[in-house]
Amino acid sequence: MKKDIILKVVKVIYLVCCLVVAFTPNILTDDSVYGEKAQTQITWIDTGNESDEKRYDTQFKSLEQHELSKHEGLTSTIISVDGKVIYEKYFNGNDESSTFEIHSCTKTIIAILTGIAHDQKMMGDEKSKYIDMFQGLDVPEASDGFEDITIEDMLSMSSGINWDKYSNSWSTKISIIRNGLDYGRNTIPSAALAHRHGEHFNYNSNESRSLMAMVAYKSGMEDYEFAEKYLFNKLGIKDYLWPYNDSGLLPGGKDLFLSARDMWKVGQLLLDKGVYEGQQIISQEWIDKMLTPVKKDVPAEDILPVDRLDYGYYMWHTTYKDVDVNYAYGRGGQCIFLVPQYDICVVTSAIDKERNDSFRNIVYDVIDIYEGKYSYE
Repeated sequence: MKKDIILKVVKVIYLVCCLVVAFTPNILTDDSVYGEKAQTQITWIDTGNESDEKRYDTQFKSLEQHELSKHEGLTSTIISVDGKVIYEKYFNGNDESSTFEIHSCTKTIIAILTGIAHDQKMMGDEKSKYIDMFQGLDVPEASDGFEDITIEDMLSMSSGINWDKYSNSWSTKISIIRNGLDYGRNTIPSAALAHRHGEHFNYNSNESRSLMAMVAYKSGMEDYEFAEKYLFNKLGIKDYLWPYNDSGLLPGGKDLFLSARDMWKVGQLLLDKGVYEGQQIISQEWIDKMLTPVKKDVPAEDILPVDRLDYGYYMWHTTYKDVDVNYAYGRGGQCIFLVPQYDICVVTSAIDKERNDSFRNIVYDVIDIYEGKYSYE
């Protein structure tokens, strides 16, 4: 009874947050590039090299004027090199305490949690069969190829499940909401397969939700308890919001609210091969798998206004002038960009209502700044 009351309160809070985001003006004032309400503007440039600091200072000002100002809904930007934040700024009335819905960047969190569950020997590795993770439960007999779907298939959006038809079924959605964990162990096996597992990329949120159900079951913990114990607490992430849906399960594909600084912690954890403040939170082996493309040249036009990209474990991958760039992307401009070659992390958050891949231009400019090749034309 107490849990039901808490869940109802959380849902009300979440609804209020969504309404606030939805009706937040997506404009800047004319008083400056960022508007009067950009009250908290922090720029840290302390590289230990005076000439570098002067160059960064000048070029970041140019970046603000010519690139960041294009994004009217921008709410934050953080840039770090070698684990040190050298630029941090907030826009449209936000500050370092503001939290933002990170949308599909939540999927990257699920990939991390899945890896942690594996590291803790709670479940099999990426080649394990997904349905086998629910042994001990009354699972309908899997057939027609479903029994071959691996955890890696789920992590790379290539299970082969006919999600388009399945997720558009209203009766199935209602079943998912009512059945809670049955979403992962009962309802999904009844779905049709459109392709053989591992062969076809189909971007959707259902596979990350399914992994959330699996991690919860295999850990024997409430899903939020697992996330807090093994990730959030260790990263010092305290002020987050990740409300349950009506099934009593954390949404695996979206709905997580984090601050820009906490998004940066996640990005730096990935860059540092799973280490945060000297503690190995997740294995380097799993991080390497997350950042290595599993699916090459997949269609991305339905997610981003770009034709094709590579995809790892809930991480996009591209190159800029032969420099690898991995990134988590959430609708509207929630991004965690990683440039492993230069140990660069760039975080953006925004309240843009449309899908927008032009945020990649920010990290491309940062690469040019780092290489000393930046010039605005």
